[in-house]
Amino acid sequence: MKSTQISYILKPEKLNEHILLVQAVFRELHNPASIDMQYACFKTTDNTFVHIAQFGSEAAQKAFTELAAFRAFRKNLSDRILDKPVSENILEIGHYSPTRADAV
Repeated sequence: MKSTQISYILKPEKLNEHILLVQAVFRELHNPASIDMQYACFKTTDNTFVHIAQFGSEAAQKAFTELAAFRAFRKNLSDRILDKPVSENILEIGHYSPTRADAV
């Protein structure tokens, strides 16, 4: 499974718009046609956003990048962030996730 972490610092005045775009991606992921992936997004107190995506296959990664909500999220991303995003391949050492009824 390929795991990637992407991080960037958001412009403070773009926070609300950006969160709505991220939430739209999660809503689309919850549609019945599931993609073989795990995805999480976190925000730190200094407006750093950290996205962690794990794809079961290249086809899953392609399907994710083709989501309408993800394309909308990527559109004008450079206008919402202070610097270029930093992308790294990461290796999962462990993972725990009980069933979450509160998932977006």
